[in-house]
Amino acid sequence: MNQNRASGPGAHTSDGSSVELYKLLAGRGEAEIIHGAVAPDADVLELGAGVGRVTHALLRLGHRVTAIDNSAEMLAEIRGAEIERADIVGLDLKRTFGGVILGSCLVNVVEDDLRREFLRTCARHVSGTGAVLLECHRERADEWARAGPSTTDDSGVRITWLDVVASNGRITGTLEYSYGESTWTQSFSTRILSQGELSRELESVGLTLVRRLSGNWVEARKLAP
Repeated sequence: MNQNRASGPGAHTSDGSSVELYKLLAGRGEAEIIHGAVAPDADVLELGAGVGRVTHALLRLGHRVTAIDNSAEMLAEIRGAEIERADIVGLDLKRTFGGVILGSCLVNVVEDDLRREFLRTCARHVSGTGAVLLECHRERADEWARAGPSTTDDSGVRITWLDVVASNGRITGTLEYSYGESTWTQSFSTRILSQGELSRELESVGLTLVRRLSGNWVEARKLAP
């Protein structure tokens, strides 16, 4: 999701993500999906690591993790990983990894140029035998318009969909999160990518779609030379 407006207690990042809220949200098995797609001892680069929800689970599974985020407040919550405060766009660590993660459906940003820059960073850092793991909203945008009205996260956070509109492959709306006496809202705009569109975007940066994994996750690898 490409978030841009938000409210609620605590610090917020430049894209509207609440640090205090993200500390509450439970994992959804992301680390286990990633672990199953890369070598057991793979070094992992996590782009947009946030407060470390996936980072810490990967560390427990035995991976060495380099966590990237442009929010100092988010990175301050991460323990046990190598951390670097940086933007994803233009990142070049001068090394490669057995696994590169682009989660939070960042590949679904509505700006085509920004999406390709994210994917170029993935391609730049994945080793020849490594895997790029992407969390990606898939087809059937109309299902989003019928979503809700609310669900409860495993952490006990209640998530309510507000004003969700689907049009021409794009989804806009607002999510409301409630926990105890605290409430946060975060608006979003996201583009649903068909499998063909995603494949073309990956190929434009030298990657190829290999398979769909559990949930919204897909695996890509480098194109053969």
